[in-house]
Amino acid sequence: IADLRVRRDDLDLRWFDARAAFVFPNTEQSLLVVPANAYPDPIFAAHLPLADAERHATLDSYFDTLIWNPQKVLDVWMADGSLTVASPPVRFGGAVELVAFQSPAAARIGESASTITFWRVTDPAALGPRSPINYAPEAALFLHVLDASGNLITGDDRLQAPAWNWRAGDVFAQIHRAVIPQGAAPGEYRLEVGVYTMPDIVRLPRTDGGDAAVIGTMWVAPP
Repeated sequence: IADLRVRRDDLDLRWFDARAAFVFPNTEQSLLVVPANAYPDPIFAAHLPLADAERHATLDSYFDTLIWNPQKVLDVWMADGSLTVASPPVRFGGAVELVAFQSPAAARIGESASTITFWRVTDPAALGPRSPINYAPEAALFLHVLDASGNLITGDDRLQAPAWNWRAGDVFAQIHRAVIPQGAAPGEYRLEVGVYTMPDIVRLPRTDGGDAAVIGTMWVAPP
């Protein structure tokens, strides 16, 4: 529907919700269009040259445009020491690979713990044929917080860089926010991530075995 509204065959478009996800196209120059009602989350905004953006007024709001270098921004972020780089990347089903992440060391019961994961698209077709009820392939990322026995205590499943718009070579980042429930016991918990297709909820297998990647542990403290 969005492609039909733009009606430009000469553009290679990426669609994502910058309030929780961000796509870094595999190119050194791109035009970023930011509507006022979907401005980048501060985690992303801190790494973008938004001060160079040009503002355009509309009848009731505005939008910003920015000519930027996605690969340069991504390379600088990957090298600044704030992320854990997966070496080698963890490949899921031949479709995407986990290349980096930033996970919380601690959180309090009742609080929201934020994790950010970075994924490189390798082959969108590996997601399989589209479902009869979807017009394009659909998928979701999961973040699970598990106790010492492997029980799920909370999590956050989402994908705001939609799979139907994936392009091989692009990298996208997704923010997950998991609320630690009141009934959780203080202690150490394991963080796992992975990918599943929709609507069948089938996890993509890791090429080296399993269907999830452990990205660290988090200490949960009393409220």
